[in-house]
This record gives sequence, structure tokens and C-alpha cells, in this order.
Amino acid sequence: ARPDRRELLPSIGVPSIVIVGAVDTLTPPEKARELAAGLAEAQLHVLENIAHMSAMEAPAEIADLLGML
Repeated sequence: ARPDRRELLPSIGVPSIVIVGAVDTLTPPEKARELAAGLAEAQLHVLENIAHMSAMEAPAEIADLLGML
């Protein structure tokens, strides 16, 4: 298992986007919500009908979201 580094999240002071697929079983939306909650400037986006490979499953949506930064 990877070391838990969640205590460092508040020190990240740049705009961030957390993207997760609504049907992702490897990194479920609940974990993405925890991640976004720990970041000072995070936006959470849950993509409907998308699993773990969001960049491959919805490349146009991902590009649009990243363009928001």
C-alpha cells in the first residue's frame, strides 16, 4: 500500500480539479470527495457512466474540465 499523505493536502494552494467516474470501483467517488475536501481550492467533477479510465472514456469532457484551470 502507498503511504497516506492526506495530511499534506491543505498545503497545496493552487486551483485543482478532482475528476472521478461515477462508476469507478478502483477509486470510488467517495475517495475523490475526501481528496477534494482536503484541498483548499478544489473543484470536484463526477462524470456519469464513466469508470476508472476517464481520460480514455471521456476525453472531450476531460479536456474541457482541464481547460477550466
